[in-house]
Amino acid sequence: MKSFLPGEPIVLIRCCIAVAIFLSLVLSPAVWSSATRLYPRVPVLNLPDLPYPFEALLLFVMCAALVALLFATRLRLYTAVYLGAGILLALFDQMRWQPWFYAFSFMLAAVSTYDFEKESQTQEDAIFNSCRIVLIGTYIWAGIQKLNVMFIEDVIPWSLKPIIPSLSGTPAYCIGIALAAVEIAAGLLLVFKRTRNAGIICAIFLHLAILWSLMHQSWNKVVWPWNLAMMSLVFMLFFKQQDFGLVKLLLPRSLFQAAAMVLFLFMPALNFFGLWDYYLSAALYSGNVPQATIEMSEETFNRLPQSLHQYCQPKEGGIKELDVKTWAFGELGVPPYPEVRVLRSVGSKTAQNILEGAPCTVVITTYPRFFEGTRRITSETYPPAAR
Repeated sequence: MKSFLPGEPIVLIRCCIAVAIFLSLVLSPAVWSSATRLYPRVPVLNLPDLPYPFEALLLFVMCAALVALLFATRLRLYTAVYLGAGILLALFDQMRWQPWFYAFSFMLAAVSTYDFEKESQTQEDAIFNSCRIVLIGTYIWAGIQKLNVMFIEDVIPWSLKPIIPSLSGTPAYCIGIALAAVEIAAGLLLVFKRTRNAGIICAIFLHLAILWSLMHQSWNKVVWPWNLAMMSLVFMLFFKQQDFGLVKLLLPRSLFQAAAMVLFLFMPALNFFGLWDYYLSAALYSGNVPQATIEMSEETFNRLPQSLHQYCQPKEGGIKELDVKTWAFGELGVPPYPEVRVLRSVGSKTAQNILEGAPCTVVITTYPRFFEGTRRITSETYPPAAR
C-alpha cells in the first residue's frame, strides 16, 4: 500500500488500533476488573465468576501487551498475549463483548500477522483489505440497523437535544432517515475508486457528529477513542488508495480476509432473524436493542445497596424501577450487552444475589424492526411462583 504518510503504514495502523483499545480499557476499568462491582457478571456457558485478582492480572496483561505493540517487533507474540487475556476475560463476562473490543481486536490480530522479513504486496493487500472490510461492513450494517422507529423517535431527539431541545414528528423522521442513509452510503462509497473520497467525507462527518453529541453531553466516554480511531483508520486505509476495488475486497487472499467477510459482511444479516447478536452486527446507537428494568416495592427497594438508589426511578403505585442501562453506564462505564439472554441473567442474579430473594419483577422490552411492528414486553417475577 503506497502511503502519503511518513513511516510504515502498517505500523501507523497498528499503533492507532492499539492506542484506541488501551484508552477504552482505561475508561472502563470496572467492566474488566473490579473487587466491588455489583453489576452481575454473565459468563458464557454458566462458567463461575473469575476471582478479582485474576481479572486484575489479565487486565494488566492486556494493557501491557498493547503498550508493547507500540514499540516491539515481535508482533505476533504480544498480540497473542493480548488476545489470550482478552478472550479469557470475555468468556467470563459477556458485558465485555463491546463493539469496539470486537472490531478492533479483530483488526489488530489481522495487522499483527504482517511479516517484516517477508515483505510482499500480496501480504500487505490481504491485511489492509481485511481491515477495510471491517470498516465497510460496520458502516453499512450500522446504517441499516438505524432504519427503525426507535432511532427516529428516541435516539435522534436525544442526540440533537443540545441544539434542538424539542424534536419530533416529520423533522425527526427526515433527519433520522437521512443520517442512516449517509452511514450506509459511507460504507458503499468507500468500496469504489471514483466515490472513495465522498465515502471518507461521509464517514468522518458521522464520527464528528457523534463525538460532538457525546462530548457535549459528557456521555459514553468509552467510545470516544473508538470514534477518533475510526476517523484515522478511514483516512489511512482509503485516502489516495487506488490499488483495490470490489473484486479485490471480495476475493480473499488470506484467512483473515475471508473471516472479515463472514463476520462483518454476512453474519450481521442473521441478526434480523435473531441468530446473531446486536453488538456483533453493528447495532450502534440504533435504538432497537433490547432493554431491561427491575421493578420492586418500596420494601424491596430499601434492601438495595445505597449506591444503586441513584439508578432507580419512582413509578405509579409506589413501585421503584431500577434501569439496567443506567446502572451499567453508571457503575461500569459501558452500555449493557443488549441480548435478552444476558439481560435475563442480569435480572435473575440481581434478584437472587443483591435483593436476596426479595420480591421483584424483571421486565425486558424488545423493539420492532424497521418501521413496522410493536414493542414486545416480557416479565419474570422473582422469586418464581410455585407450580
